[in-house]
Amino acid sequence: IDICGIDTMFEYLYEEYTKPHMWQLFPETHQLLDKLSERKIVMGVISNSDDRLNCILEGLEIRDHFSFVLTGYETGAEKPCLDMFKMAVQDVGCDVGDALHVGDSREKDYLPATRLGMKALLVSRVDEDGNKGIPDSAVVQSLNSVLDYIDQLPKS
Repeated sequence: IDICGIDTMFEYLYEEYTKPHMWQLFPETHQLLDKLSERKIVMGVISNSDDRLNCILEGLEIRDHFSFVLTGYETGAEKPCLDMFKMAVQDVGCDVGDALHVGDSREKDYLPATRLGMKALLVSRVDEDGNKGIPDSAVVQSLNSVLDYIDQLPKS
């Protein structure tokens, strides 16, 4: 095994995956973020990603929508650790019960968010067995459904 070759390949891939063309947003992402921003809804990102995430979000032209980005690299914690979710709520400055977490993993997003007391939606584009135990009303196939969910929440 050529160790130098592996190191070179790793460096290349590490750098390449910082570029926006390596990532794909859901088609409705920009529209949803625009609408949420128009409503002055404070949004953030929590991710198990590394220090490249801000650069990736900027390249995808969505970073400006978020008031904070918390990464596992930065915090030393990773989802499903509740510390990530607690830090997000603290950054927003709201009560846990007023926060909504939208994610695509039952284990790393939905379950820890609800365990903490947050509202949560699971984005699942296909009907999966992994959604067992999650109310149908908390599973959405499209990000467009996030607005419908928010509109149904009691106004405070």
